[in-house]
Amino acid sequence: GGLIGSGKGDLYIALAAGLDRGVYRMDRWGNIELLPGSNQIFFANGLAFDNRGTLYITESVSMDSPPAPGPGGIWRIPRRGQAELCLRDGLLTGTGVLGNIVPIGANGIAYYHGNLYVTNTEQGTVVRIRVWPDGSVGIPEVWTTLLEVPESPLAGAPHPVAGDGVALDVHGNLYVAVLTRSAVVRLNLLDKSQETVAAF
Repeated sequence: GGLIGSGKGDLYIALAAGLDRGVYRMDRWGNIELLPGSNQIFFANGLAFDNRGTLYITESVSMDSPPAPGPGGIWRIPRRGQAELCLRDGLLTGTGVLGNIVPIGANGIAYYHGNLYVTNTEQGTVVRIRVWPDGSVGIPEVWTTLLEVPESPLAGAPHPVAGDGVALDVHGNLYVAVLTRSAVVRLNLLDKSQETVAAF
């Protein structure tokens, strides 16, 4: 599902599905361990650290009452702690519009100045969630909706504009991989304007 490196040089790996699902840490010597409790995350996808070292993980879809898929959400793992569910919400839940086996909601995630920014793939949105100084999280809100990518050969395709992974620059601008347009767009943090960076 996702990869992120730490300041210590460890690599964190999200395995989204299967019997070995969960979040793993691999050190520089190749030693791998499953982070405690992370195998509870049904579809671990994006990964992001906050400024205190807490690791946040998107769960694109949950499976609390199989066989019906449940809502998407966010988990977190405090430093040297156990994985715990932060929240589940309709704004983090997929619609099924892409026709996958399960709906794909919360996907890419980034942390900047006290806020988590999360792409919802099938809703085509970026959701913002406040992280308060005591570690609690606020109510998710739609920060912006992704626009068409006119530079892409796939512009106007019937599938919606679907964001996947996300990364930040030093100014807090968001770079979003647009799955259904084979493109990368930059979202300006201040005015939310969208600019195409690359289209394949």
